[in-house]
Amino acid sequence: MSKEQIKVYCEYATERYGNGKSVYRLGYGLVLILFTGLRLGEAAGLMWDDIDFEKRTLKVQRTLEYVKNWNRTEDENHYILVEGTTKSKSSERTIPLNQTALDALLELKRANGGFDYVFSNAKGKPINPRNLNRAHDCILERAGIDHIGIHALRHTFASQLFANRVDIKVISKLLGHSEVSVTYNIYIHLLKDDMPDATASLDALLDAV
Repeated sequence: MSKEQIKVYCEYATERYGNGKSVYRLGYGLVLILFTGLRLGEAAGLMWDDIDFEKRTLKVQRTLEYVKNWNRTEDENHYILVEGTTKSKSSERTIPLNQTALDALLELKRANGGFDYVFSNAKGKPINPRNLNRAHDCILERAGIDHIGIHALRHTFASQLFANRVDIKVISKLLGHSEVSVTYNIYIHLLKDDMPDATASLDALLDAV
């Protein structure tokens, strides 16, 4: 998303009714994903013990995903919630929180502070990622933004880091990629876009002579 779309998306994600109640119970959770680059499973597995408000950091240590229950009985659900490890060792990481992410977590704490998981439903159970996807789709439609998957929030986070000239090694660590080459291969188009500006900047060297 562009900077303008990010602003509009966040406005709708955090919208409230006249009585002060949030239109989207976990709308601030989507803002958190957008400003931390978390994968959906990582966000779902986030617990309050992973947050250090004083140091303004967030630890990624686990994932939560709904998988098909192949061994279910007739009375059991088709899908079950499974807690797992992160995608790779490098996916276990500590993410510094900017002010927007920190504010989003404080809002989530007001709603879910009494539960174990940051992304909990109203009954305190871990959120079904599908429900978060549905909220994301509704926000896009109301904001007038062409449909993009929820994973695009992670890509938007990375794109904004590149736009601000953050070193690719730092971006790779924040995203939890196993190798810098993974980051490079995914975002090479952004690097190519910067190439003309990079060479043009050398003109300043001649001006200084």
